[in-house]
Amino acid sequence: MKNNMFRLEDVSSIPNSQILDMYSSHINPALLDIFKLLGFRDLDVSHAKGVYIYLHSGRKILDMTSGLGVLALGHNHPVVIEAEKFCHKNDLIDMQKLGPNRLQSVLAYNLSQLLPGELTVATLSVSGAEANEAAIKLVTKSQEDKRKKFIIRMEGAYHGKTHGALSLTDSEGFGDGFLVGIPKENIITIPHGDLSAFKNIVNDHTFSDGKNDIIAIFVEPMGGQDLQILPNGFLSEICQISKDNKIYTVFDEIKVGLGRAGQGNLFCFEKENVVPDVVTISKALGGGKRAIGAMVTSNKLFKSAYGNRDNCALHSSTFSGIGESCAVAIETLNYISDKNFLKSVDDKAVFLKSELVSLQRKYPKYIKSIKGEGLFLGIEFDFGWISKVASISKSKKISKMANGLGIAAIVRSLFKDYDVLVHFSGSNPSVLHLMPPLIISDSEIKLFITALRSMLNSSFESTLLRFLTGNLKDVIR
Repeated sequence: MKNNMFRLEDVSSIPNSQILDMYSSHINPALLDIFKLLGFRDLDVSHAKGVYIYLHSGRKILDMTSGLGVLALGHNHPVVIEAEKFCHKNDLIDMQKLGPNRLQSVLAYNLSQLLPGELTVATLSVSGAEANEAAIKLVTKSQEDKRKKFIIRMEGAYHGKTHGALSLTDSEGFGDGFLVGIPKENIITIPHGDLSAFKNIVNDHTFSDGKNDIIAIFVEPMGGQDLQILPNGFLSEICQISKDNKIYTVFDEIKVGLGRAGQGNLFCFEKENVVPDVVTISKALGGGKRAIGAMVTSNKLFKSAYGNRDNCALHSSTFSGIGESCAVAIETLNYISDKNFLKSVDDKAVFLKSELVSLQRKYPKYIKSIKGEGLFLGIEFDFGWISKVASISKSKKISKMANGLGIAAIVRSLFKDYDVLVHFSGSNPSVLHLMPPLIISDSEIKLFITALRSMLNSSFESTLLRFLTGNLKDVIR
């Protein structure tokens, strides 16, 4: 047995060069190459607080990513820390699989109080993908008509990378080379937000007896990859059509829920007076400290799948509903669901979008559009000659790579030159994603806007050129 292991107390004193060697040798060398290209090899974190990440070098980085949506309350929020302390002080049980669990029960109850209609029964999970896996199993098992075998998704959808969830993910490349959980022939894809296409699919799949073979439709109320906004009334229309045809509706709020989409709502779908059959939740639920998710449905639907002694334990997960995770989620939900907090999120979202729109007006040559809602916004860029290459190329790979170079240059410049951390989606590399913690202040928003304006002022083209010339070897690898 090898015996050169480190203790936790050793971690902060290990040289960064050694950390990078460990990452390359024991985690993912190719991903480290991408980090190097983006400048993130220098993201040697000492600690983090609120909307800032502090590096060992002394740099202070404004985090506009929220850990890809997890850090709704920012880094190490006092509410989350106090919840953890409460658990430790009172020796609360974490792992309780036999017998009812107080913390699980309270969390599930709280979710039922925050969700509309009959969405009252929660199945807890460790991640968003796992919550969607639970939803797939629930809607499949609950359908009495065994002729039902199709699930509908929308173009560009992202529902996770586990085998079942990956079947519903339409983002290019994620499913390549894998035997996904649901056969491709059982998945129907419709254009994003296309109500007519949905109606046509339902009609085409309806038998002479008036019944159909569609199990469910999975919908992101706002696109988590391309930040697509659904047409007004789309959610309510598909819910009504689905109800009339005994098709289940599943709304994936994993990325855009819990206040992220603004408008004073806790959940994105609340902008319409509609109640789906299932809602999936994760990311922000754990307060940035715990891995936890939930699938929430009606008592009727849950019982139809797991309502007797023979099948009540058919779906479970070893680490779902761990005590401390539930405790943190309870306090996080109480904090985020406060009406004043949601109002403040919406105010900041309006301010950020107005600032971005102003930049777009000033730099129409570089900024094509502002996408998204709430505090999940995207800046669609025009990279000049790079974008022209992407547009005329018949190869999707070349087009994607060209736009990827442009967005990488922006991400690297904002981090290296302006101490701002941003990100983008590989499925649409012309769009810069902005997901700041919901606690961000107006002054911190202004810091970001100032940094972005400075970058654009300093000659956008030169930023791209510097990136390409300075990182040519890494680009062509």
